Amino acid sequence: MPKTKFQDFIFSIIMVICMVYWMTFFNKAIDQGLSYGLFLDALREMWPEVCIAFLVQRYIARKNADRLVKNYLSVVKGPSSFFIPVINAAGNVMIMAPIMTFLINLLHNGFTTDLGLLWCKRVIFNFPFALCIQTFYVGPFVKFVYKKISRFL
Repeated sequence: MPKTKFQDFIFSIIMVICMVYWMTFFNKAIDQGLSYGLFLDALREMWPEVCIAFLVQRYIARKNADRLVKNYLSVVKGPSSFFIPVINAAGNVMIMAPIMTFLINLLHNGFTTDLGLLWCKRVIFNFPFALCIQTFYVGPFVKFVYKKISRFL
């Protein structure tokens, strides 16, 4: 995977864009119902969230998620190679989902008396979805794309 800081930067951008797109799509589908126009709406409206998610990922989540995963792996003896990507995805989602859900609720709703309730409701929906797509869809897709473009970086 990424070997230089520039490669890591590119990998992070691709991952954040993909995750934010699907999380935006998912949350809009919960609010508005599923429709074909939602695919384009999510693409148009995701860019403020992409900027926020990139900053959170680079400066908050990465270090803490790595620490969580290392602590977990030091306790669990010899997980199979299948579970290592799942554990890494879980560590990242454990940090990103609550923080991003809070920040996006704050961005869209402002400080309201219901902010805590909105946050709890969204985390309940967002966490399992984020974990599933990070582990089984977006993570493998981004790794595939990165491998294809990494020879040019």
